[in-house]
Amino acid sequence: MSDLTSATACSGFFAGNLNSNNSGDVADQKAALASIGFDWDGNFKTVEKIDLSDKSFNIDFSTKLTDTSFVSIHWGAGQGPVKAKGGTTGFYKIESNSPLNILVSAFGSLSNAVLYKTAIPIPIPDGGGGGGGGLDPVPEPGVWLQMIAGFGLVGAVRRRQQRAIAA
Repeated sequence: MSDLTSATACSGFFAGNLNSNNSGDVADQKAALASIGFDWDGNFKTVEKIDLSDKSFNIDFSTKLTDTSFVSIHWGAGQGPVKAKGGTTGFYKIESNSPLNILVSAFGSLSNAVLYKTAIPIPIPDGGGGGGGGLDPVPEPGVWLQMIAGFGLVGAVRRRQQRAIAA
């Protein structure tokens, strides 16, 4: 894909700014995302939405994109991929072997972007902020139970090995 770095699929361009929460736009978002492999029911919150009114070519998410991610980008009517009143919105599938948070657009006049999904939210060290994701700093009770059981099993095996060596 030449219009956005790291993009492996694009649903095409849609007239207007579809990155809103009105019901018509959500229906269009769901259809566009489904066409590139993401089944979004429209009910959960997006991971992050950013304003890009500085009209640069860079899209800088505070949430790092990992594995397979899905984003939409709205370009204003200026230098976007399609010259249309109200600009255009494109939906992308991004696959990356290493975490990234900056995407580069081939077109200027960026207006806003939405990150719908990324495989594992990875916090950015200095507080990052912005929207959505970070790893939970306290493991779930089930994870604690598995860790304790694992340590107990390792200890029992080591104790058995030491008795066998001593005998």
